[in-house]
Amino acid sequence: MINNITKKLKGFTLIETLVAVLLLTTAIAGPLTIASKSLIAALVAKDQVTAFFLAQDAVEYVRFIRDTNKLRDNNWLAGLDGTSNGFTTADGTSGDCVGANGCYFDSTGNNIDAPYNIAYCTNNNCLTLGGAPIGSGAKPIRFNTTLNRFTYVVSGSIVTPFVRSVKIVEVVNEQEAVVTVAVYWGTTGATGVGCPTGTRCVVVQESIFNWQ
Repeated sequence: MINNITKKLKGFTLIETLVAVLLLTTAIAGPLTIASKSLIAALVAKDQVTAFFLAQDAVEYVRFIRDTNKLRDNNWLAGLDGTSNGFTTADGTSGDCVGANGCYFDSTGNNIDAPYNIAYCTNNNCLTLGGAPIGSGAKPIRFNTTLNRFTYVVSGSIVTPFVRSVKIVEVVNEQEAVVTVAVYWGTTGATGVGCPTGTRCVVVQESIFNWQ
């Protein structure tokens, strides 16, 4: 009789231990999962903030060119539409920023592909709103570790995951244009409208006017 009672007590203790281990595991796994997701969210948020400022930087550079054109009595989109304005240099290919695929440029004024600092996008080197950059000719933004600024100059810089394109559409001739800047980071090869499907990007739009 005593032996039977002892066996039952041992079995009950084992079950208690298993339940306790299960509860402990659940208690530990929950916070770890939350911490892991929070870390991922923080990294994504950091990239989103960086992408937004890179997009806004491009918009400000377009506005700078527009303002300088007016002060110099140039055509208001000169230097952005493939024509010369005397202070920015473009390759003049397919309308540059006004062309079908838009353009990319270095707002710090450093040359991208000498002697140009504004270059026309093609489907394989920078993000268009219809797809992601592909191929060996991709033009990612770089970061100068000495000057602590984003650039396209290779010397003294490291490659970032960000690719930026600028598209300008003149909606009212000689009066109003819409500037669309897309900054992309993520997996290449996807397609879609706006941000490529399954990837991350920030798209900023702003209207500019031919002010007097």
